[in-house]
Amino acid sequence: MSMEIPRAVEAEKALLGSMLIYNDIIDDVIADLETDEVFSIEQHRLIFRAIVEMSRERNGAIDNLTLKEHLKRKKLLTKAGGVKYINSLIEEETFNAPSYISIIKDKYVLRKLLEISDMIKSKVINSDNTPDEILDFAEKNILNIKIKNTKFELEDISEIAKAIISQVGEILESKKPIMGIPTGFKDLDRLINGFHKGEFVIIAGRPSMGKTAFALNIMANNLRNNIPMAFFSLEMPNRSLVWRMLCIRSGVDASRIRSGIVTRSDYQGIVIAAGELDKAQIFIDDSSSLNEIELRARARRLQKEHDIKIIFIDYLQLMSSSRRYDSKNTEVSEISRSLKSLAKELNIPVVALSQLSRAPMQRQTKEPILSDLRESGAIEQDADVVLFVHRPAFIDKNTEEDKNLAKIIIGKQRNGPVGTIRLVFDGKSTRFADFTDEIIRP
Repeated sequence: MSMEIPRAVEAEKALLGSMLIYNDIIDDVIADLETDEVFSIEQHRLIFRAIVEMSRERNGAIDNLTLKEHLKRKKLLTKAGGVKYINSLIEEETFNAPSYISIIKDKYVLRKLLEISDMIKSKVINSDNTPDEILDFAEKNILNIKIKNTKFELEDISEIAKAIISQVGEILESKKPIMGIPTGFKDLDRLINGFHKGEFVIIAGRPSMGKTAFALNIMANNLRNNIPMAFFSLEMPNRSLVWRMLCIRSGVDASRIRSGIVTRSDYQGIVIAAGELDKAQIFIDDSSSLNEIELRARARRLQKEHDIKIIFIDYLQLMSSSRRYDSKNTEVSEISRSLKSLAKELNIPVVALSQLSRAPMQRQTKEPILSDLRESGAIEQDADVVLFVHRPAFIDKNTEEDKNLAKIIIGKQRNGPVGTIRLVFDGKSTRFADFTDEIIRP
């Protein structure tokens, strides 16, 4: 059964005619359509291109007479429908350009969807690509249609500068900084002002240093802010994560619960904490095997359905790639770049936990540095912010530091200072808390 191709020939003719009659709309129409591809037949594409060329030349009025001369000079008049067809465009003096544009773009989207569906079908039948790669191809191409179908407006730099000045004025009046999603730790937020839209953030540390606990503490600190959050856990099952969050919020000793030693006070604390989680917009995916294509697809769906504002991934080195690479280093580099791209695409912070190499253990200070990021230098390059979780007493039993001291070292911040802040870590409940107002700078 033959399928009728979605077209809006009459709307296309009416729009082209309107451009010939009302030259003052030409620039707006060109900016709105951007490409001649939106026209369904070749003669309309030729006419539109000719009008665009004449508009650029600025050699006087653009009407059916000058259009015919332009096409004749280019030896395209016959292909564009001839003299009679050009004259027919202005026979009915109609003017409803916004409606014509809307109809034309809708039909264009339908044609592109048919085209993409044919390409997907071809890939399924003839290609060696994996299902994940085909799904990613489909998702990317459909998303590109949506982006191209959205009106694009350039902003003058003076307008952007005015908006920034206005924002600075508000900061001056309120005495408050530009704040992203807060971590809930006042010293850390004072230095980084929370996690900002489009940022790729790394939380790194040696095993058992408290990376996951720190990320969960940040989520717990945002419960009252009612921020939709997603947590992709490749290491721990969702039940264990929720247990941890309940202990963080209640302050209950997790080991006592596992040992079956629960007091009435513990129970009441857990119930109150559970009530807080019940109201939270937290979405946990504990798939133990996840590649960058699957994560991107799930993140897009979560944002569309739940408007998530931040994503946590635990942890980067456990992710796999949809393609095979000769080395783990190359694979991690590609995953890192894809997470950076995801943050920009969704315009939300993407926070990935990362392992460190054993290099800190070989140094006297034991404090981690950027080159310790395991498997890839690309992580250091891609990240906007790198936070190291470091507990001196855990890594060095002979240290004179407080056994409950945790240092959060800001190893990199693209738009701000680096430094170190102190927190208190309660190992029993895995809760982090503010230590003092002191900020240590390098």
